[in-house]
Parts: sequence; C-alpha cells; structure tokens
Amino acid sequence: MLGFQGRSQLDHLYGLKAEVMLSQPATKIFLKTTEPRAAKWISQCIGDITIERLREGVTAAVHDWRDSMNYSMDRRIEPLVMDSQVAGLEPLAGYLKSDNHVVKIQFSPDPKSPCAEPFIPRVATPPPESELVVASPVNGSPSAQPKVNGKGSGGSEVPGDTGDEVPPDPAQTDTSFRIWTY
Repeated sequence: MLGFQGRSQLDHLYGLKAEVMLSQPATKIFLKTTEPRAAKWISQCIGDITIERLREGVTAAVHDWRDSMNYSMDRRIEPLVMDSQVAGLEPLAGYLKSDNHVVKIQFSPDPKSPCAEPFIPRVATPPPESELVVASPVNGSPSAQPKVNGKGSGGSEVPGDTGDEVPPDPAQTDTSFRIWTY
C-alpha cells in the first residue's frame, strides 16, 4: 500500500525514482486535488478513451437535382476524466482504477465514538505567596549537596556542628527556581 497527499512530495524526495514507485500499484484510488500538475497527472493515469461518431454530410444541388449524402466515422481520443473534473470533485469522492477498469467512488464519513471526554481547558491562576515553595537544584550548588557527618559531599567543613547549610558560592548565579503547586 502506498499513500501520499501529492505527487510533488514524491518528486521532491525521490526525483526520477518517484515515477517507478507510482507505476507499481495495480489498483489506485485518486481523490480531489487542486494542484494543476497533479490533476493533469491523475487524468493521464486514469487514461484516454476513443470516441467514434458517425458524421453525416449532405450536398444539395439546387438546379440539377443531384443531392448526395456522405457518411463517415469521426474518431477522437479524449481523456476519460478531465483534469478539471478531478479538481472539482466533492469531498470524499474520487476514482478507483484497477487494471483497465475505472469507477467513480464516494466515501461516507464514519466517525468514531469518543472513548474519553474531550479536553477541557482551564485558566491557570498563580497561587498566593504563602503556597510558593522555593527549591534549589540537587547538582551544581554547594548548598544543595548532601551532608555526611557534618561535612558536605565536596569534603569542605560545614560551619558549626548544628547542621547549618553551607552558604552559597557568590561566584555562582542564583539557580533556585519556584515550584507552583495547585
């Protein structure tokens, strides 16, 4: 199965190899396109028909009563589906071509029943200042490193034995961020 929106996509991606890819499927479904080159290509893919019409010619002589009739066959080759017909198709209508048979087709939409409620947007309002939590990242800041036996993991002494935090390095930028809780 090969499906694509427009022939120009395949031409862009595959160049001359696109023609080989497009010639492989034996059964093709063509739907509406408004791109003129693609509509012309679809018309050519569907094919041409030969129309034979009987042409009658009459010659009338006024004075010598020699009237004559001439019959001939007029043969013309026309596209089975014109490119303007492809561009003017109704939504979900198209042509199915299998071997040398062409049939006009019409799809009907078959909507699926919803399996969940649709998305319900809500407006986010910032919480009051009392609910804000300030946190520091775990990596990168000396104050955020875990303490082991009164010492930071970097091996530096922590001031005081009361478990006070190491003051942040003034050379580093403030890496704290706020967490909004709802």
